[in-house]
Parts: sequence; structure tokens; C-alpha cells
Amino acid sequence: MHNQEHIQKVLHRLKAETDQICQASSAMNVEAKLKEVQREVLIYRSQLEEMTNRLRVFEGDPSEINTLSEAEYREQVLQETLKHVQMRKRFLEEEHISHASPQVHLTKAVDIDGSSAGTTENALGWFSGDTITNDQILNFVNGYDPPPPLSH
Repeated sequence: MHNQEHIQKVLHRLKAETDQICQASSAMNVEAKLKEVQREVLIYRSQLEEMTNRLRVFEGDPSEINTLSEAEYREQVLQETLKHVQMRKRFLEEEHISHASPQVHLTKAVDIDGSSAGTTENALGWFSGDTITNDQILNFVNGYDPPPPLSH
């Protein structure tokens, strides 16, 4: 009977220690998960801020432009983007024409400045899925980050 009481006490002590260990590891897991979520929030917040800045170039209020260099930068970005949209439009028009007609029609692609860029097939070849990668698209978009503010 004495052994049984001793075993009971040891079992209660082991159960109490196990409960403490479980509570401590549970608290550490919650803390680790909280830190992970906070880190993800920080990453997404910075990505949102970056995308907002990029969109500001295209949709921003022109009255927010405070310097000549910023105005020139936005103008350059918009002109370059317009050029790419027009090239894509020509490509889609040619694609539509070639699907509607059994013969292939090639027309001259003309850059914004009026210079000839060759046939639409050559000028727009970079739009085909085989030659452009997501990395190239991201590099193109990353080139439009706003310039650092000028210090006076």
C-alpha cells in the first residue's frame, strides 16, 4: 500500500510536469506563429506600398508632382508604356488578321518617333510566350520605380 501511494504521488508529479511542459511549448508555438505572421504582414505592407508607388505614376494626381525631374520621369514612363501598349495592339491586330485570313499579312511597325522598326513579326517577337519570361516582365516593371527624392 505504501508503494501504491508513492506511485500515485510520482504519477501526479509527472502529470503536473507534463502539463507545465505542454503549456510552455504551446506558448512558444503561439509566440513563434505570431512572429511569423508579423513578419508576413511587414512583407505584404512593403509590397503594397511599392505597388501603390508604381500605380501613382500611372493614375496619380499630376498636382502631386513637385519637381521637374519627377515630371520628366513620369512622362518618360508613360511614353514608354504607351509605346509598348501600341506595339502589343499592332501585334494583336496582325494576329487577328492572320487568323481571319489564310494568308499572312506583315506590315511595317513604326515606333512612336516615326522610325521603322521592321515587320510586326520582328518588332513584336518579344511578346511571344517563348521569348519573354516573368523575370523579364518584373525587370521591366522594376525599372519604373520612382527616382529618389532630390535633397536641397
